[in-house]
Amino acid sequence: MTRAEYQRYLQLPAWRMTRDRRLALAGYRCEFRPDFGPRDGLGERCAEASRLEVHHLHYGSLGAEQHCDLEVLCRFHHLVRHVEKACCERCGESAVNNVTDDDAIEIVQARVDDYGGVVDHVTVEDLDIPEYCDYCDHVLTKDD
Repeated sequence: MTRAEYQRYLQLPAWRMTRDRRLALAGYRCEFRPDFGPRDGLGERCAEASRLEVHHLHYGSLGAEQHCDLEVLCRFHHLVRHVEKACCERCGESAVNNVTDDDAIEIVQARVDDYGGVVDHVTVEDLDIPEYCDYCDHVLTKDD
């Protein structure tokens, strides 16, 4: 599916209904919880209730999403999820090795600061996310 097709999908009444149901299920609050690792579990849920977006955890069920396929996030944490899920354009592996929530938050916060602290002005394309994983970057830039 192209980006244009996906944007059209997001305008469909069926998606709007799914989105509205998912927002209600989340209590109209961001569902982001920082991951402190397997031993410490998850941190406290974000309390943001404005600029909420419904994030697809995957696109395999597009058009037939279940509640578990979606996550309600504030704009800032939606950008964080995109940093965490960024894939290498060459091999499809994670583009950011061993990225933690803190790493992703730092990347997003740096760009938000560049835009005068206004998160609404930042897009996924604005983020400083590598195009390639470390391995592919090495393979593509080696001199031998």
